Amino acid sequence: MFYALSARVGIGAGHGCHAPIIATVRQFATNRGPSGPVRPSPRGGGASHDSAIYHRFILILLRHGRTPNNAQARLQGQFDSPLDEVGLEQSALVGEALRERWPVDRVVVSSRRRTQQTARAAGLADAPTTVDDRWMEIDFGAYDDRRISEVMAELGAAWASDISYMPPGGESMACLHGRVGEAVAELAEEATTSNILVVTHATPIKSAVVWLLGGGAEMIMRLRVSLASVTAFGPVSRRLVLTDFNWCPARHIN
Repeated sequence: MFYALSARVGIGAGHGCHAPIIATVRQFATNRGPSGPVRPSPRGGGASHDSAIYHRFILILLRHGRTPNNAQARLQGQFDSPLDEVGLEQSALVGEALRERWPVDRVVVSSRRRTQQTARAAGLADAPTTVDDRWMEIDFGAYDDRRISEVMAELGAAWASDISYMPPGGESMACLHGRVGEAVAELAEEATTSNILVVTHATPIKSAVVWLLGGGAEMIMRLRVSLASVTAFGPVSRRLVLTDFNWCPARHIN
């Protein structure tokens, strides 16, 4: 279940960045005892799932399931879009696949309905859950709700030439990378002692991957993550190492 939340202001606004709201859990359920290892079963498609090694402790990044805007190939940014029927089915399947590989100790979601619905449909409603809007999708501003095919050449070119470019009424890629980097840094240490699942959006996942691998924000536009896909980092010598990227257990559901 989602627990009672208290809100505080997150990082300060700068370079046109919004100050996100971070909701922290006031009451957590009693932590479950450690589960024994579960062998991953070969199912679905993905970059490294077939050769994945089970990690007791891991940071898992899950992109939400499909929404009506996704189905119509429209940008939705920080619009509060719900999942559609396909998105709910994708989320249920990816939740089953996740539980076969890892016990989840804690869940982080953004305040957008599509992340919270994904977590519930994935069977994680009873996990202690935190809402953190540093994991919210980038704000596309005036480009939101427009067809991707109509705007991404222009918008992509603008960000490729200047990651500080801010769409009218929106957010720069540099700003997003800053807030996501702060959120990842807070979770990195915790992920060496517990399994954390972050249910978030496409651009924050790409930003987190780049940040954890030591890259710059300009690399974000060179990655792609699918709907209801899993990206994971496991600790090696107290560093987080990429173990799965864009693993899609529900790829066959269109």
